[in-house]
Amino acid sequence: MKRMKWLLIALLTLSMSGFSFAGGYGPDNTRPNDDDDRELARALNDLDRQRAKTDDLEKKVDDLTTRLSEISSKEPRSAEMDYLDESFPIHGYFTALYSDSSYPQADQTFDQETVNIWYTYQLNETFNFHGDVAFKHGAEISVDNSYVQGVGDLDVVEAWLDTRLIEDKLVLRCGKFYTPFGDWAPHVRPYMSSSIFDPLLVRWSIPTLTNTGIQEYGKIDTGIGILSQCIYVGNGKGYSPHSMDENSNKNLGGRIGLECSLPWEQSSVTFGVNGYIGRDSRIFFAGQGQYSVVVVDATGNVIGSYAVGYPEYVTQTDYEEKIWGLDLKVKILDFTLKAETVKSRNNAIVGHVWKDAWFLQGAYRFLDKFEVYYRHDFGNDDFRYEDSGDIKIDSVGIAYWPIEAVVFKAGIDYYDIGATLPYYLTLDEVKDDTNYHVASAQVAVKF
Repeated sequence: MKRMKWLLIALLTLSMSGFSFAGGYGPDNTRPNDDDDRELARALNDLDRQRAKTDDLEKKVDDLTTRLSEISSKEPRSAEMDYLDESFPIHGYFTALYSDSSYPQADQTFDQETVNIWYTYQLNETFNFHGDVAFKHGAEISVDNSYVQGVGDLDVVEAWLDTRLIEDKLVLRCGKFYTPFGDWAPHVRPYMSSSIFDPLLVRWSIPTLTNTGIQEYGKIDTGIGILSQCIYVGNGKGYSPHSMDENSNKNLGGRIGLECSLPWEQSSVTFGVNGYIGRDSRIFFAGQGQYSVVVVDATGNVIGSYAVGYPEYVTQTDYEEKIWGLDLKVKILDFTLKAETVKSRNNAIVGHVWKDAWFLQGAYRFLDKFEVYYRHDFGNDDFRYEDSGDIKIDSVGIAYWPIEAVVFKAGIDYYDIGATLPYYLTLDEVKDDTNYHVASAQVAVKF
């Protein structure tokens, strides 16, 4: 068929050039001259070259079609790490840390902090599965007589199923997931940040770090920015969150945020408002006794004594807890500012018990691979009967990404803790401020 097509084109070309097959004469019964022969030869050569180009183009199209068919027949890619090979669908990260603290009772040690392995699988256009398992603080195995030490913790961090009801505008998630409260806790991982340790409010887990339950979330482009929202319900952090509690020990939370682009390249501002209500268990006391402390000198002689008050503990469970917070992220070119604040109120038998924390962090990226940061953390750990003092941490550090998936970090954290002795020691003279620092280095790898 293809040969017939090119034969017809050749005949048309010959006809247009004035050539006739009747004895080799032209339309005026004269034989063509040499110029006409050369013109015809050039036309035929051009025709051959065009045909060769067309054949080559058709071959390339056929090869591309075959390749696309092969790709579409393979299993879906993971949603993470687009630059990795398709034959390795399981991804994750690991971190290793060394810390040296000036606090007398602290260890100077290496720590394999965590190995996370996750797998994201798109079942079809509607359903998407994600699982994340972590092995934390693994150590060498040592045996002391019959006791084995050095075993880490294995934890299912996330395991959820997403159902896309209306594209990205309305998605239903069920299972175990990061609690969508704030920006840092649900989104920032060690390989993404230049800081070694999470902010204080994240480490305290004022709202639970993860939640097992149901979540609805979605994003809508409003024209001025991307509006995001989520509502979730799950197990509370009460005395028995998994017991048959007739749903009285569940939590309910939500977040609404807005992300707007700024006029500079890769610059944006994101603001979020968070809320949470649930149940919480604490140990409070409803009474107080006292005991005597005997003071001795270096030789063991008694030189005095004083009375110290102590609480009579009463275990109370499942108090109502309300938490609210704000989060802000501003990125302008190579500078990123992050800030969050969280405040909680527990309605205990001793009255409203408060706990709050906030942080402010600035980071600057330079030479495309380096980042320096400074962060100030503040926490008021008043979830107990009396004020135990504020906690302040100032952190500075630097990070280096030799490639996108590997980061080396070094930093130092300065701690200022208002009270170090147990809160039930009521005498002011036995309380003291504690100031110390922790120097650390970390490597984090995403694979």
